Amino acid sequence: MATHLLRNQADLRHIQAILGHAQITGSELYAISRRMVLATDDIAARRLAARRNVPLTGTLGLLIELVKQDVMTLEKANVALSRMIEQGYRSPCERLEELI
Repeated sequence: MATHLLRNQADLRHIQAILGHAQITGSELYAISRRMVLATDDIAARRLAARRNVPLTGTLGLLIELVKQDVMTLEKANVALSRMIEQGYRSPCERLEELI
């Protein structure tokens, strides 16, 4: 609904009132108005985005998308994931094949 209102140039204060939010963050507004996906691994940001129906992804989603679009090979994406895990990144999987 907010996306529809934004596309039709509704007043932001009107959108906020309908959604029941005191404020809409810049990232959320940008993601909604541009039909984009918000990319974050921050748990608080992910929870807020989910409550506000902002499409979102995280690091693993970005790696998978890079593979799907042939920007990065699956092998290189798995190497990147392994290095991230070595540096303390918490991942639900060790290899992207588990998610693809």
